Amino acid sequence: MNSMMKSIWLAGAAALVMAGCTTTQPTETATGATKKLVRTGVYVGKGPYGSGCCEWVRMLNQAPEISLTLLDEEAVQNGALDKLDLLVMPGGSSPAIKRGLGTNGTERIKAFIRKGGGYLGTCAGCCLLMDPVYDPSRGIGVIPFYRAGSKGQTKLSVKLTPAGQKALGLSENIYGLRYSHGPVLEPSTNKFPESKFEVWGVNNGDFMKPGAKPEMMGR
Repeated sequence: MNSMMKSIWLAGAAALVMAGCTTTQPTETATGATKKLVRTGVYVGKGPYGSGCCEWVRMLNQAPEISLTLLDEEAVQNGALDKLDLLVMPGGSSPAIKRGLGTNGTERIKAFIRKGGGYLGTCAGCCLLMDPVYDPSRGIGVIPFYRAGSKGQTKLSVKLTPAGQKALGLSENIYGLRYSHGPVLEPSTNKFPESKFEVWGVNNGDFMKPGAKPEMMGR
């Protein structure tokens, strides 16, 4: 993962264009060998809103290691994930995303993840994977967490776990992160046998200005 992609993860992200277009093609290295690109899809169908989609597309389109495709709900339902390595789900409304995808679309996303596909979800994109028992309109049951509400806007201190530092290639373990009405993940009592995940970082308290709530600590 290069420095630009690390910045994307730490700063929050961004994307918009038309569903189904591919913007990057495989390239050759200086030695003439074909460089394998990460086939990445950004979901721009029903549910995401704000500048998130536009910023994700803008940033990923600049990454030389990314082959970018834009997807709507019909593309997901028709099997477009079979040709991807990574699905990016921007913020917006997770209930609207879930409704738009329908059972067919959500089951295809779950199957994609079970088969080893990558999923990067910010804000509502994260909420989409959560335990639906606590809010049936929101999650599809991939990770054993639920959304304990949003807590306004602030700048947090985030503490990376050793696994997070290693995965992101970062030497320090404390970083400032802008937080805006995102989910606060609480562990669920339910277990999903096929769910394999590790925590890369947790809220470490207030950072630079007031706003962090005590219940966000360690989440």
